[in-house]
Amino acid sequence: MSGTCNQRLKTYASLASIPTMAAAGGMAVTEIATADIVYQSVSLAIGGEVGTGGLDMGFASVDFSAGTLPGLGAGMGIKGSEQLQIIAGFSKGSAGLPKATRFVDGEGIGAGPEKWVSSALGAASFQVKTKKGSSFSVNAGEWNNADAEPVSGYMGFAFLGSSVGEDSSPPIYGWISLAWDGATLTIDGYAYEDEAGVGIAAGAIPAPGAIGLLGLAAGTAGMRRKRQA
Repeated sequence: MSGTCNQRLKTYASLASIPTMAAAGGMAVTEIATADIVYQSVSLAIGGEVGTGGLDMGFASVDFSAGTLPGLGAGMGIKGSEQLQIIAGFSKGSAGLPKATRFVDGEGIGAGPEKWVSSALGAASFQVKTKKGSSFSVNAGEWNNADAEPVSGYMGFAFLGSSVGEDSSPPIYGWISLAWDGATLTIDGYAYEDEAGVGIAAGAIPAPGAIGLLGLAAGTAGMRRKRQA
């Protein structure tokens, strides 16, 4: 892949680090928690001429960039931090550029060997002109919608917290629900396992019975269901 292509891909992967400029739509929050899975629904849309926005989960935040830039085409990038790492893969054709892994419903996060990075490309689509005047399309990233159909799924993350640099402390695993249509990125919820080192299935939320118990115990502070031994 040419240097120009690689530079464009890296630009989208790094744009999420820009301070928030525009986030289309507000953010509504509903939190549900049990002793093993913490789930929170949100409503956040980011797009336009590369809008940027952040998802604050309380213990850590993730920044996103999404939309279109003149001369760059459409794309979406994700930025975590040293404490919150994004689960990603790499491809030889993109100069080792990390690409955020797209998990599907029920797929295990933290269930096996995974690579963590602080920032990753979600998707990129643009035209590249050759020296002979012809052009070709570049469609990169697991979230890319080259067929013009919206792409949805879950990005996985590993929260290291205060254990950064300490190999003996396992991370907290979680997911963030995303949908990308080539113009707008929609985020509608996230969840994580509250026990370090325990994997989580993409899309997993507290069981219906546990949600009902939360309503009954709403007035009792600190009451939580114990994990079965």
